[in-house]
Amino acid sequence: MVVYKISDSNLKILDSYKVSKKDFEKELNDIKSIEPDYAIWIRSISGMKKEWATHNWCHRHGIKPSSTKDVDLNYPQKWYVRIAYAIVGTIVWLFIK
Repeated sequence: MVVYKISDSNLKILDSYKVSKKDFEKELNDIKSIEPDYAIWIRSISGMKKEWATHNWCHRHGIKPSSTKDVDLNYPQKWYVRIAYAIVGTIVWLFIK
């Protein structure tokens, strides 16, 4: 299981770049089963996975590695951030492990 910090407005997964995309959903659902009473779960798992994928891709390519080694899944998100992660996350999903 991943190491994380959670609040109503944020789920921070530490060293998230080490987690393979095939495990994103399991890890998120494991956390949700332990910590079900946070508003962060209003977000979709799919949206969280796309944001996580974007962070992993950026980290792998040396883009702000100190910021992209962990993923901060925030709630609520601005509409344009949500759209950006939906588009970019869908594309980079094809290129990450």
